[in-house]
Amino acid sequence: MTKKTIISKGVTFGSLFKIFFLGLFFSLGIPLLVLGVLAMFGNHIFFWNNQVILGIKGLLFGIALAPSIAIMMGFILSAIVGFGLWLYTRLFFLRVTFKLRSSFSDE
Repeated sequence: MTKKTIISKGVTFGSLFKIFFLGLFFSLGIPLLVLGVLAMFGNHIFFWNNQVILGIKGLLFGIALAPSIAIMMGFILSAIVGFGLWLYTRLFFLRVTFKLRSSFSDE
């Protein structure tokens, strides 16, 4: 794999949101799916208005919780990090190094 470096004057909010959303969704999705399965089998894991959510509702709640949390935290983190990067790029250029896949090689 080859590495490429990009020097940029900034990053868009959409790019930051996509990075944070995908990272949060895939890192929280598996544990919340496991918690949903446990709730389906009767463990008191999820509560809504002081009521336990069990059974198939618990499984669906666990599945629905992953994108909900990822969207909310993605917006919050993108706003915070976006502001910090905006301040940083007023003084310096942003240098990002990434690995290229073999299908993206220079031809």
